[in-house]
Amino acid sequence: MNVPESLVKSPRVSDWLDFSVQGVVGIKTGKVEFGQGIRTALVQIVAEELRVEFSACQILITETEISPDESFTAGSLSVQDSGLALRLASATAYKLAKGSDYWQMQLSVGWDIEVEIEVETKNFADYTIVGRDVQNLGLESKLVGSASFIQDQRFDGLLFARVVRPPVRGAQLISVATELSDPNVVKVVRNNSFLAVIARDEYSAIDAADKLSQLANWSTPENAFSSKNLDSFFNEATRDSQIVHEVGAFNNDAIQVRATFTRPFISHASIGTVTAIAQWNDSKLKIWSQSQGIYPLRSDIARALKIDETNISISHIEGAGCYGHNGADDVTFDAVLISREVPGTPILVTWSRSDELSWAPFGPAMQAELGAQLDEGGAIVQWSHTVRGNGHSTRPFTLPTPSLLAYSHITDGQVIPAAGDPPMPRGGGTGRNSIPLYNFENAKIVTERLLEMPIRTSAMRALGAHLNVFAIESFLDELALTSGQDPVDFRLRHLSDPRAREVIEKVAEISQWGKKLKDGTGQGIGFARYKNKGAWCAVVAQVEAEESLKVTHLWIAVDVGLVINPDGVRNQIEGGALQSMSWTTKEEVRINEGKVVTDNWEDYPILKFSDVPFITTEIISRPEMPTVGAGEASIGPT
Repeated sequence: MNVPESLVKSPRVSDWLDFSVQGVVGIKTGKVEFGQGIRTALVQIVAEELRVEFSACQILITETEISPDESFTAGSLSVQDSGLALRLASATAYKLAKGSDYWQMQLSVGWDIEVEIEVETKNFADYTIVGRDVQNLGLESKLVGSASFIQDQRFDGLLFARVVRPPVRGAQLISVATELSDPNVVKVVRNNSFLAVIARDEYSAIDAADKLSQLANWSTPENAFSSKNLDSFFNEATRDSQIVHEVGAFNNDAIQVRATFTRPFISHASIGTVTAIAQWNDSKLKIWSQSQGIYPLRSDIARALKIDETNISISHIEGAGCYGHNGADDVTFDAVLISREVPGTPILVTWSRSDELSWAPFGPAMQAELGAQLDEGGAIVQWSHTVRGNGHSTRPFTLPTPSLLAYSHITDGQVIPAAGDPPMPRGGGTGRNSIPLYNFENAKIVTERLLEMPIRTSAMRALGAHLNVFAIESFLDELALTSGQDPVDFRLRHLSDPRAREVIEKVAEISQWGKKLKDGTGQGIGFARYKNKGAWCAVVAQVEAEESLKVTHLWIAVDVGLVINPDGVRNQIEGGALQSMSWTTKEEVRINEGKVVTDNWEDYPILKFSDVPFITTEIISRPEMPTVGAGEASIGPT
């Protein structure tokens, strides 16, 4: 069995389960909720293995004092890794508590017991909770507007703060008048080029930040980046080139057909902006954050402040949905720096819409060059793929120096290094899904991670798979057209993986692939297995191209192995498909001389509710197979 790394770090039942309250199962996890429904699925897994009611289980708050260190909630790995750890911990508890009960055993001997890796788990044929639709936990509180988000928190003595950012990348704060006449302003905070204001209420903080921005005098950097120069940036930037896959007798001279595919920088563009709260008490720092990785964030804050991380405690509170590394870690460090100026007082910091669309890490712009040779029978005999762009991770504690935005603005801080990439065995970043699942006997795949980073980039849903799958699947369509073959048949001709073939055949069936369509309407198909080791997903889109482009219907077939919560899988697959539609048809970050000019909804439009097509999703159930993640599988195919 492939044991999750988090179970190696936290090997005891007590690291995962808590039976201290009679009749209640407390579930500990290092994976956090940000709209993907992970809490619901994990409760289903635990309730099933312990043979207790779903309602008896509750997820405990994820915080550095009690929760297992599971690094980041990312990569569609929560059910796969945290779910497996909780299944094994629960199965171990069930095995040992037979004849008594979990709570009595907690009182008598405790649960400081090693999780049995080879423990017998419940047979899927006997499941009564897993595999059933269960309403997303926390949905009701959101629907009725109760105070469930971090933005809603109101602590005793809470003050509010806003940060004033430089007008362009690389600008330095020369001078600013720090005295404001507003009686609601508590303090203006300046640390080199980091500028903020603390006020008694949020509206006063917003107003004071606007006034400060008008009073601030900034330097003008030279040779600032503009996105209109993206092609020359791709060609001229220094790079780390790697051959990530080479098979057969690849011959570049034999390549007959070539094509280039690009995508621009893209934004997280969450409806709600990021928020954090911090409070210093002597040398102790307490933080409330919507971060995807509270342990790595704690380590990076400790590095930035040169303090022992044991003096820092972080609790996760859910915020607006996010799709990778957004501004949640940055706003947390903003709150930490500002709250240090008023010890003992909790400070809440919220980013403005302009901050969110201008200063959060972006999904990197990318370029892929593909080439192929067809034999006389129309089969692909040579395949090449070179993909380039900035890396996909500046997440906390993954780089040689802290990667928190404000750290690059304060005294003794440093410029954030160029983004790195996860290694290919863990899915890669720039190269994610660049190695096709198709059977190409002669192929060469090259990644070029650019080492100059004019605009900060980091993890965005699916990482490099968005462009790489788009490029591969679009190129396959061109090759099918060139050789007069049906796109579905052409894919199946080059695929031996039975689960890959089944999702393609299923989506062709439910979409009635090949049916006659009215003029101006077409269908297209896309397929991938996420990271070549995650979920299999195929999508057919029906598109009208008349006065404008309109997607009228999406059909999706997906295989995630054992399905924990079908409703949750549909939510993730369909949500990913809609976001990919938005990226592909609407979204583009534009930069002019170091300034992001798409800093509002008018200039950075996203998919509207009126743009949402009909969606038909078919989940292929394989309860005998391990669960793989669904959150990012539909991005590339769509």
